[in-house]
Amino acid sequence: MTNISLEGLESLQNALNELGVKGEKISDDAVEKGAEFIERKFEQSVYSFGLNRRTGTAQREITKERIKTGEYIVGTTSDAFYLYFWEMGFYHVGTAKRRKRRAPGRYMAPRPILTPVFERNKSGMINAMAVEARRGLGL
Repeated sequence: MTNISLEGLESLQNALNELGVKGEKISDDAVEKGAEFIERKFEQSVYSFGLNRRTGTAQREITKERIKTGEYIVGTTSDAFYLYFWEMGFYHVGTAKRRKRRAPGRYMAPRPILTPVFERNKSGMINAMAVEARRGLGL
């Protein structure tokens, strides 16, 4: 899990903190906009790193989920579980029948999909959050 702080926007953060409950709502809206931004980027780029499009499940199953006030998780549902294997790599052991014929298993190296998209679009996500916070503050 990556934590992001709005560095360089201290005055905006201070203004939100001074507003209390209204500031929390504005902050939550800004974080949601950032999550929506990165969700769209994931959906647009999921097939651009070597993954072949067959059924479209990988693109369809990228979602954002609110876990508690001010925090979102952007990732895949269980229907696109195989994206985890692409992102992290895995050791494929095969079936018992196959193991008798050849050496057991092989390692599939990680081929990150979501990490590079996130790294490339981090500044755009922060910008979307800042724009939403400024809009909420009326600036």
